[in-house]
Amino acid sequence: VNAADRRALTRRFTGWSLAATAPLAAIAALTPDGVYAWIFGFGGISPVLRALTPLMLTGAVCSVWAHHLSGIGAHIWNAVTSGAGLLTLLILAPSCIASDGAVGAAWAASVAGAVQCLGLWLALTREDKN
Repeated sequence: VNAADRRALTRRFTGWSLAATAPLAAIAALTPDGVYAWIFGFGGISPVLRALTPLMLTGAVCSVWAHHLSGIGAHIWNAVTSGAGLLTLLILAPSCIASDGAVGAAWAASVAGAVQCLGLWLALTREDKN
C-alpha cells in the first residue's frame, strides 16, 4: 500500500470512528441525570459524562492515529503522547478534583485526551510525509 492510500484509509477510519462515537457520546451526555439516577440509584452521572465527551471523541481519533503511526514504524509517538496526556492528567487532576469532584476529574481527563490527540496530529504531520 502506498503512502497516499495509507493516509486515505486512515482518514476514512478516523471518520468512521468519529461517526460511530459521536452519536453515542451525544446520547450519553444529553440523557437527563434523572434517567441515570433511576437506572443506577444515584445522580450526578450526567454532568460527568458531559465533561468526558471530549475524551470520548479524542479517544476515537487517537486510537486510529496511533495505529497509523505504528504501521509506518513511528510507534514511539503513541508512547510519547500517552505520556504527555498522563503528565497533563497528573498536573490538572488534583486541583480539578478538589474544586469540582468527579466532574473536575472528568474535565482533567478530557484535557489529557486533547493533549494526546494534538500530539498524535503533530506526529502525523511530521512523520507521514512520504
